[in-house]
Amino acid sequence: MNIAYLAIGAMGVRMSANLLKAGHNLKVWNRPGSKNGDHNIAILIEKGAIACDTIAEAVENCEIIGMCITDDEAVCQVIEAALPKLLNGAILLDHSTILPQTSISLAEKLKKQGVDFLDAPISGGEQGAEEGTLTIMIGGEKDAFLRAAPYFEVVSNNYVYMGESGRGSITKLINQHLAGVGQAVVCEAVMLAKNAKIDIDSLYRVIMKSWGRSFVFERSVIERLKDSTFYPTYAPSEMMNKDLHHVLAIAEDLHSPSLFANLASDIFQKNVDAGRGKWDHSSIILSMGNGKNEDPLLEE
Repeated sequence: MNIAYLAIGAMGVRMSANLLKAGHNLKVWNRPGSKNGDHNIAILIEKGAIACDTIAEAVENCEIIGMCITDDEAVCQVIEAALPKLLNGAILLDHSTILPQTSISLAEKLKKQGVDFLDAPISGGEQGAEEGTLTIMIGGEKDAFLRAAPYFEVVSNNYVYMGESGRGSITKLINQHLAGVGQAVVCEAVMLAKNAKIDIDSLYRVIMKSWGRSFVFERSVIERLKDSTFYPTYAPSEMMNKDLHHVLAIAEDLHSPSLFANLASDIFQKNVDAGRGKWDHSSIILSMGNGKNEDPLLEE
């Protein structure tokens, strides 16, 4: 297939590499000045990708266009630039985490141009992107979902059709709701363990075989919290902060309770305001408790 991938960040470079490995023709474009942009593009050129200077050049004559971008505004800007050259019958797959209302609006707009839009946010981090084992939750026309299967088969081992446009985005925000609240609970529990002078390694061994186990606990405690390794990360606090604000917005629209999402959102916002937006989700432990900017795991 002729595929374009727009915005070659940490996820995009790995997904694109797998698409090339599977034998697809790939054109790539990256936003000027983006982190590691030139390096990522160089990696893909070496693997056979064609680098393009403009979005329009990248999407021209492509059957499928993938993209993973930071926020709603950036997604809309990129799609606006792509519109004049999108192939009739093309499928645009947006892997970003954005509001479902934005996804629905874009799907309606693109449909008028003869282009299918699938909101297809991803979960699984850099490792999942590298290994082609991402989870993808997909909203949009069922026919477009089926036609995009050759793409999904390469980058995912768990892609699920959720229904009409916006359903993929809502599903991702539910995942972020669980992950954000879960991170706050894990940090609070680790602080309790520290205050009770419980050995962190021993705690990890116990919880990993108990009902308190979660993926957030598994990735946070030894990898991040034990030695306060909060940076660099593929899961920055500022992104979860944005996602939790989206969770609260749709909860309000649907008159759905959001008690714990509100609490977690307040903590992530406090962490970002303290200058730790680029730090790992687990760094919110520094924004909990007595409010001091110190490591709660350090012995007194």
